[in-house]
Amino acid sequence: VATPLESTLNPLSGNLPLPVYAASLVLYKLMRRIPALSLLWSDDRLKLFLEIEPPSGVPVDYNILLKAYRGMTENLFERFIKIFIEAGKDVNCKQVDGSTFLDLVSKHRKSEAYAKILQTAGASSTKS
Repeated sequence: VATPLESTLNPLSGNLPLPVYAASLVLYKLMRRIPALSLLWSDDRLKLFLEIEPPSGVPVDYNILLKAYRGMTENLFERFIKIFIEAGKDVNCKQVDGSTFLDLVSKHRKSEAYAKILQTAGASSTKS
């Protein structure tokens, strides 16, 4: 049960004027992300991604890259790619349809930094 103060400060409570609501909603969303982003990720923690098992029909290396891409900031992903390659993994792994992981990342609007990291690591695209 929320205290009256928590209910007042919670942007989802509906008790705030619109400008304050908008600002507090942004802050609320950021505060929910800060713990995940502010954790110090050691190389050992990054290496745990190498152990992720794929679902049936998904190439192992592709699945590892996908999980890392979805769960890491750009800086962490850049560190991870070095670990990924050192472990003998393939940045050019392909799906059954022949598309590479870089093909997938390149489709996303805000993925330029991730695509550049992959390209710097030697990843190639099947798309022109």
